[in-house]
Amino acid sequence: MNKNIIALVLCGALLLGVGFGVGLLVGGNQSVDTLAGGTRFVHGLSTTSAAPSAGEVQTTTLTVDSTTTLTGVATLSASSVSMGGVVEYSYSSALSNASSTLCQFTSPAATTTLEFASVTVTTASSTAAIIQIAKSKYQSATTTLIASTYTVAANAKATIVASSTGFITGVTNTWVIGPSQYIVVKAGGTSFKPTKSGINTYAGYCKLKLLVN
Repeated sequence: MNKNIIALVLCGALLLGVGFGVGLLVGGNQSVDTLAGGTRFVHGLSTTSAAPSAGEVQTTTLTVDSTTTLTGVATLSASSVSMGGVVEYSYSSALSNASSTLCQFTSPAATTTLEFASVTVTTASSTAAIIQIAKSKYQSATTTLIASTYTVAANAKATIVASSTGFITGVTNTWVIGPSQYIVVKAGGTSFKPTKSGINTYAGYCKLKLLVN
């Protein structure tokens, strides 16, 4: 048999196999249309055992490795979500016991409003400490307090929340964060030793949400 004919037969068989595999992946007998260089599964696409509705992509986990634009709906990135022209940033971090700065975040290059900030201590320190949530143009500084200073007792766990009810009374605009400012969570006190070899054995996490003005 001519070598060219053999090659064509093999290529045809390979293409049929790929098409069959794709058909199984997306749910069996549904029709597949190719439109403008793309592939359209008219009955939807599912990575679960559930049957998708027409045009639906159904999955349990969607991992976005870089910024992805959903046309006309939303823009998603590692730390922000934009929907209807409203952009919200979310951050989280484990507590550090390497210094008195337990957590620190940098706001985006736009003026934002603090929606929510929290500190959760899951492993206590053997001495009492005061904890402050503040904003500053400088790293690890507590130039302007966002919320009242909190006292955490020795050997105590704690959950500290700064929200619209936790802002400092009589101080205006403490919750407005300038572009590229630092939001700092700091611990201190007369007997508090914020070093790995000292008394600071805090473990836990901080969370923060900012809304672009």
